[in-house]
Amino acid sequence: MNGIIAHTPARRQGGFMLATVMVLVTVLLATGIAFMRWSVDESTQSAELVAATQAYYLGQMGIVEKGFAWLRSIQASQLPIGETILEGKRVDGYGYYENVSIVYLPSQTGGDFWTQKRIFRISAVGVVRIPFYTGRQSDYKNVRRKAVLYVEVRNFADYMYLSDEEMTWFGDRIKFWHGDTLEGRVHSNSQIAIMQDPVFYDQVSTTETDFWRGSGYNPQFRGPPPVFRVKAVEIPLVAENLRATAAQQGHSYPGGNMTYYARFQGATCKMWKWPTGTEIDSADNWIVTLTENTCIFVDAPLWMHGQVQGAVTIGSSEIVRLMDDIRYVDANARTGITPYSSTNIMGIVSERDVKIANTVVNGRENSNGLGLNQTNTAFTDIVITAAIVALGFSFTFENQNDPDSGYVSSTIPDDRGQIWLFGSVTQMRRGYVHRSTNSSTGYLKKYKYDTRLLTKRPPCFFDVTDEEGHALFNIVQWGQGMTDQADDARGNIVRYN
Repeated sequence: MNGIIAHTPARRQGGFMLATVMVLVTVLLATGIAFMRWSVDESTQSAELVAATQAYYLGQMGIVEKGFAWLRSIQASQLPIGETILEGKRVDGYGYYENVSIVYLPSQTGGDFWTQKRIFRISAVGVVRIPFYTGRQSDYKNVRRKAVLYVEVRNFADYMYLSDEEMTWFGDRIKFWHGDTLEGRVHSNSQIAIMQDPVFYDQVSTTETDFWRGSGYNPQFRGPPPVFRVKAVEIPLVAENLRATAAQQGHSYPGGNMTYYARFQGATCKMWKWPTGTEIDSADNWIVTLTENTCIFVDAPLWMHGQVQGAVTIGSSEIVRLMDDIRYVDANARTGITPYSSTNIMGIVSERDVKIANTVVNGRENSNGLGLNQTNTAFTDIVITAAIVALGFSFTFENQNDPDSGYVSSTIPDDRGQIWLFGSVTQMRRGYVHRSTNSSTGYLKKYKYDTRLLTKRPPCFFDVTDEEGHALFNIVQWGQGMTDQADDARGNIVRYN
């Protein structure tokens, strides 16, 4: 039977539904594939973030156990100049670190080795290997991160107060007590004595297990908590660097039973010498012009005072006598406080004692009879702006009215005013600045740390070492560096710290 077969509406609807289902399946399949790719991408990114963190800590491991450990093992006199590269290490189950680098930063910008902060940049690159997918292919990639640590060699001027022995030669224990305020770092290689409530604004450390605790013991630690059982800081007996650099500059002067006087007059220092025990010979004098790196050393007793402009360290193999104020030209004439922007800096070094001379301007005979009521600074007080170092003995004052010394003033009491110190003190053995002789003899303390010393050391100054001669360091900055960018003279390619 011939004829046309008519399509029913049901068959046409079935074909339409099939096409619709196919389109829907295609869309769902594409969406599913996209979702799976997104999931894989998210998983990959998450894995990379974890690996990046792990790589960064591997870099830190390289810094600590390889770079910094190596730097601490080197004698202070043999610390490298330039760049040192050390081998890396594989850490099973985690990855490895490589490219351990120690760079002495001042070597990239020039400058004298002993007249600036000695900063080292230690870096290491941590590497973690993770699966990586490209299309349908699986592969592996290395995730790398650089860790960076900046450290500086600690020097004596980093301490507000540093001593080897807190007991005097007479076996007396000098204490920190009520009214004492120390704003910088404090350290002693012996037991620190505290009574009442002195205030400390920075780290206090000692080699001992505890402080000696006197009556009313209640110290105020406004900074970090105190630290005990730390390594001793070696205080040398001879100022080798100062001696050597002064000789190189032509500012080293012999002894030969001579005494020297240095009077600072701004950017110059006028010096005299004369036979010890005789009157000053004013005819034998000369001028030293101060620069940003002046080192002066006399192998003889040294008297000094004046106002300083420039960067200078002056030292003596014998006793240094402070005849009057010694301060920067831009320091406050009353307190010694100096603007932070000032470029003037000074070190005063003795291989024996640094002593405040018993002169009229320094408060001789009870500040001209008025004691602590004296307001005329021509008869009382002394202002000192410097980092003071007494390698052999102490920072102290002369003529303490001790009957055994051969000098006892007829003036009772003998209060000579206040020591206005803006700087720091390092001494082999703690010295008196006040005694109970003649009812009361000596000075009250007005010590304030010059925080500029944290960023600029006096010329020819002293590195801090332990008893084995290894340098001690301050941590300056710790963070993540640009992995593929080379170290540069700025030394500041750090993302965070």
